[in-house]
Amino acid sequence: MLMDEGDSMPQVPDRHNRRSIRPKEYEYAQPGAYFFTTCTQTRACLFGEIVEYQMKLNSAGEMVNKVWHEIPAHYAGVEIDVFVVMPNHVQGILENSHVGAVPCDRPKNGQPQGVAPTLSLPEVTHRFKTMTTKRYVDGVKKMDWLPFPKRL
Repeated sequence: MLMDEGDSMPQVPDRHNRRSIRPKEYEYAQPGAYFFTTCTQTRACLFGEIVEYQMKLNSAGEMVNKVWHEIPAHYAGVEIDVFVVMPNHVQGILENSHVGAVPCDRPKNGQPQGVAPTLSLPEVTHRFKTMTTKRYVDGVKKMDWLPFPKRL
């Protein structure tokens, strides 16, 4: 284990040692703007590369960007704000303007009609991760995208 100067906790190389700063009792279905960050497993650079200080998305990165922009079509009351795809992670802001079940009158691509599920940040982020993983697996099979270990 390594110790960084000023750190009281030993650091293990190649191991994630962060703790969550999210309050356990906080209800993420409350209206508000939420900052979202998620990284690829093992921080693999799967979504493109930085070229001359500019992010150049590959087809996988373009897919991730597309899935993010589809979120409002799946969840009434959830809007997207700024978003960036980086080689090994994504960051964005989601805005939830409703609490609880919300009438959903925007059927798209075979999505459920009627009442949308309870809106919460964990549910929206779970859908984002599920959709990007499924589409990425399809890209591995059909377009020779780089495979990933266990989780995207």
